[in-house]
Amino acid sequence: MENDISTFTNAAKPISDLPDFEGMVMEPIQAAYLKVLLMQKGLQLVFICLLWAVVFFIERDFAIFPGLLAAGILVFLLGLSTFMTIIVFPTRKFLLREHDISYERGRIFYSMTTIPLNRIQHVSLGQGPLEKLFDLAHLQIFTAGGAQADMVLPGLLYNTAEKIKQQLLYQIKSQESTDQPNHTSTDEEPTNNRLD
Repeated sequence: MENDISTFTNAAKPISDLPDFEGMVMEPIQAAYLKVLLMQKGLQLVFICLLWAVVFFIERDFAIFPGLLAAGILVFLLGLSTFMTIIVFPTRKFLLREHDISYERGRIFYSMTTIPLNRIQHVSLGQGPLEKLFDLAHLQIFTAGGAQADMVLPGLLYNTAEKIKQQLLYQIKSQESTDQPNHTSTDEEPTNNRLD
């Protein structure tokens, strides 16, 4: 079989011909997920206070002012982080389309991740204790070659997360079946590649 270079094309695609992604309506994550995030921040605050109290009571020569200053700075940073979580929360949205899945978030530092469905290798559904409290879950989406998830969709209702997971797994299975050659032909003799 010869490779004919004359059949290769790489024509320019005018920007005006591209589909308008901005016109797509993205799905917001569940509002209850903000409660999960705020509860996590509250637990972090409790941990900081307990840590400061333990250090204060164990170390009697502990300098009060530097300790309070350090605790105050940590509480301020946690408060700022909480404020940013509240401000950024409405920007967390996702979109499942025919050929890809997208997740966007951020106001100051905006990020949108899009993964083509034919690149997905594995999908994992998870649920932490606070998520379980609100019947929420998160999906981890993996592509080839990585141990870490390439996309995490948080704040989904458990049933919704399960439906999306099943759809993505169906897509993976469909892709694998179309990629595999059909070996049902009886014209070919089986080959034995064993070395004896």
